[in-house]
Amino acid sequence: MQRPRTNRREADESYVHAMGRVLRNRDVEALRRFLARSAQERDDPGEAAEIEGIPQADLESRMHKMIMARMDLQDLHDESRQWLIEHGFKPLRRR
Repeated sequence: MQRPRTNRREADESYVHAMGRVLRNRDVEALRRFLARSAQERDDPGEAAEIEGIPQADLESRMHKMIMARMDLQDLHDESRQWLIEHGFKPLRRR
């Protein structure tokens, strides 16, 4: 049986909000735990295991890219942009 659309939308909004809180803390291992727990809650143990296997440096770069993609974290963009540049990533254009 499908869940009502409003519950799905509420769940998506809750996930986005929670992800924002995790990203704001800029804690790579907290991000890993959040992503793995979310995969487990979706009953996707394969994805959870994959997340657990992402090397620390790769997940850290992904974290900074995720921060850059979110307008609600715009106050963190300069620091993440600088981190990305310092670690050899092409500078991202300002929005």
